[in-house]
Amino acid sequence: APSRYSIKIKIRQLPTGSKDARPLLKEMKKGKEFCVIFDCSYQTAADVLKQ
Repeated sequence: APSRYSIKIKIRQLPTGSKDARPLLKEMKKGKEFCVIFDCSYQTAADVLKQ
């Protein structure tokens, strides 16, 4: 049965070898992707959110 909601999900991976996630975050902002789920350590999530 068709759903009433149109939900799109994007899966992204943080850059490896670099702690600078700003290019990825800027791309997400440009694409209006504001709901984020992190699958990483709390320290990595904190580092990304500080950027």
